[in-house]
Amino acid sequence: MDNTEVNNNNNSDSQQLGQEQVLQQEQDGEHGGATSSMAPTEPPTTTPSGAPMPTTTDPTLIEAWDRCWAVVKATPADFDSWEELMRLADRQDGGFGPEAPPANISNVRIIYDAFLNQFPLCFGYWKKYSDLEFQARGVEGAIEIFERGVKSISNSVDLWVQFCSFVMEHKPDDRDTIERLFERGADAVGMDFMPHVFWDKFIAFYEERQEYSKLARLMERIIKIPQHQYARFYQQYVQLVGSHPVKELISEEQYEKFTEQLAARKDTQQDSESTPQDEKSAEQLESEVRQLILEVCSQVHARTAEETNKRWPFEAEIKRPYFHVKPMDMPQLANWRRYLDFEESEGSLERICVLYERCLVTCALYEEFWLRYGSWARSQNNLDDLKNIYTRAAQMVPPSNPSSRLTLALIEEERSEIEEAREQYQTVLQH
Repeated sequence: MDNTEVNNNNNSDSQQLGQEQVLQQEQDGEHGGATSSMAPTEPPTTTPSGAPMPTTTDPTLIEAWDRCWAVVKATPADFDSWEELMRLADRQDGGFGPEAPPANISNVRIIYDAFLNQFPLCFGYWKKYSDLEFQARGVEGAIEIFERGVKSISNSVDLWVQFCSFVMEHKPDDRDTIERLFERGADAVGMDFMPHVFWDKFIAFYEERQEYSKLARLMERIIKIPQHQYARFYQQYVQLVGSHPVKELISEEQYEKFTEQLAARKDTQQDSESTPQDEKSAEQLESEVRQLILEVCSQVHARTAEETNKRWPFEAEIKRPYFHVKPMDMPQLANWRRYLDFEESEGSLERICVLYERCLVTCALYEEFWLRYGSWARSQNNLDDLKNIYTRAAQMVPPSNPSSRLTLALIEEERSEIEEAREQYQTVLQH
């Protein structure tokens, strides 16, 4: 065999080997084997700490996100890290509208749900969460968050005002729903010392619809409440009574009762020169009824002023009426103790409950006030309220203070709820 033949055979063998290698590579590619060009890898769905990956390509944001998640996982009470984490969530790519990446909405819900489970009394974050859900799901999504918010901090005047304002804006024709919502808010915050923003909103609701009889009844309720702006509401009521026909403000039955009172008053005065009731003109009779209404109103105002002035010294010393993780100073704590002493001595169960609930927003991290509230509630012989108080205490008071959890366990035993009691004991032992 000459050299030419040898070379031709070698070239043929090389070509065949090359074709076999290409074929083998193609087959490997079909079966998931290695290829000459690596397939693109899927982006990670979690950060190194195990947190959900934010929707961003900014490595600095991802690093900060991962760091914050690691901190709040190890120390859930670290308020500053939660705040930073929520700020980072706002910076995700794509926003939060209906067309936003699903991960954006999911990440926000995970963060806010976890944060508000830890700090349910932060009313401003319930509002912010509802804003985000409004962008993502619309009106019903926002309302769902508002409902969770007012359940968690039912005596937040600001949150109720925001909730009512939102429903009025987005469901303006649903009058009954709006009115029911205002009534719920009135039950929750109407007895607060600073509820005027809420009452102003409720008053405006009736004024805009010219429902003057309902407005009058509402004002009659408001002027009886000791509160910061009691005098302004009294003046509004006087103006209302003086500027509208009396029969637009009160029912026919009420009108008849007032005329009967006027007749009885004339009889006792035995004024021979007075005009008999049946001879008076409609205008004259209405004028006298109006004056009688204002007399009654003035008496109510005097009592309200007296009750407000009793509470004013305590209210003037409240410097922080909202929840915060920062410690309270000693004068503030002492003022709450004195205020509770005063209200308990006054004896109004409704006002006592309202003040305890206000106190336990501001002083939520102080076990002494929860134990005091529980002791008072037990004196009222209501185990359901008692359990509710200590359940909330167990959520808010740091685990280093175990008394509220131990008391809750004893209450569970009283109610024959053995598994729940065991769970509380185990929680205490774990800390």
